[in-house]
Amino acid sequence: METFIAFFLSYFIEAIIFWAYSDTFFPAKFSPQIRAAFLSASYAILLGFSFLKLTGLNLILYTLINFLLLYLLHRTKWYTACFHAIILSALMAACEILPIGILSVFTPTFLHHYDIFPYSLIFVIFSKGLFFIAAYLLIFFFKKETYHPQKDWHSLLLLFTPVATIFTLATLIKVGEYISLPSSINVLVSISAILLLISNIFAFGINQYTQKKSAQYTDMQLLLQKESDTAAYYKMLLSQHESQRILIHDMKKHLQSLEILNSAKEYEKIDTYIHTLLQSSDLTESARVCDHHMLNVILSRYQRQCQEKHITFHTDIRSGVLRHLPDADLTAIFCNILDNALESASKTDHALIELNVHRKEHTPFAVITMINSCRTDPFTAHNHQLITSKKEPSSHGFGLKSVRRIVERYEGSMNLYYDEKDLLFHTIILLRQPYPSTPFS
Repeated sequence: METFIAFFLSYFIEAIIFWAYSDTFFPAKFSPQIRAAFLSASYAILLGFSFLKLTGLNLILYTLINFLLLYLLHRTKWYTACFHAIILSALMAACEILPIGILSVFTPTFLHHYDIFPYSLIFVIFSKGLFFIAAYLLIFFFKKETYHPQKDWHSLLLLFTPVATIFTLATLIKVGEYISLPSSINVLVSISAILLLISNIFAFGINQYTQKKSAQYTDMQLLLQKESDTAAYYKMLLSQHESQRILIHDMKKHLQSLEILNSAKEYEKIDTYIHTLLQSSDLTESARVCDHHMLNVILSRYQRQCQEKHITFHTDIRSGVLRHLPDADLTAIFCNILDNALESASKTDHALIELNVHRKEHTPFAVITMINSCRTDPFTAHNHQLITSKKEPSSHGFGLKSVRRIVERYEGSMNLYYDEKDLLFHTIILLRQPYPSTPFS
């Protein structure tokens, strides 16, 4: 039983280290639950073979299983998975050998019975503590941080916990050299070692959770700032359109001025005047897609982009719908779903995007439906999660989260599904809005 506890803790710590290592360097193919199940089953196999006490076989199996887990559960090439599996095995073996060398110098008698409980437990936590420190330093200095280039050097202070654990265990080992402890004290020493191990796991887990939530919060704040900036941009376009209307309204006066200059035969001034009017941004033609000014500006922009990419773009926006939405929410919803649709449709031949907005009859709900071409199923096969095609998957996906946040605020719902037969992706959004005071068209 004592041997089982020591071996179990050994592989449990190695599994945690492997999870942190693989999750840092490689994007996952499956959900955390599926990966945890495969990881648990794989390391249970390693635990079973460890009782044969064949060091060479255990090392080969450790490398092979890590290779399979990296290759099958993560998005990586086979040779990259092989390289990292060998790195982990070499690191683990070094952290097994190093404590033996240290103990042979400072506490030589410990090695005579280090495979007897509780000495085996202390040795496991000692060696795996070194493995944890080495792996953590490797993760810290070599992980990619494309979107968050500033390393958090304060996280290195986390290493104080395993270092303190190793020092405490070394002290206990040294005490055991000079004092023969009764069995009751040995039990307390074993419990203390396990508690030290648990404190290390909790410290590391809480730190990882905090960093992940902090990164998500930062990305969400950047997204909100982007939405705010986008809304401000479209307001500027509305102002430009208003200036255009004023210019058109004043065109009669411009013609009168030109008539006066022509009567005075001021041809150079006429030429300058006309050139100035033609160069005015207020004369830029804008499309009329719907009667909602902000939404019209947004859809006009995406209509131009679709024309450039040869994507068929159809819209049917009923009058008066979505008037209750603030400009920021309107911008966030339509820009995010249209960005995704445009990216997906641009990879498809004879692509189309069809957007409809209407009010559901006899209900307080506005319905937004969008259909866009999509060459492949964007959902994962196991947990129905959308897969991003961008280079850094962990740093994307916040657009739809923003849309869901707004939908929930308006007591609505959002449904996404893929039609594999017609290669079309469907987005359906319901938003609660006040009943209209006048009929909708």
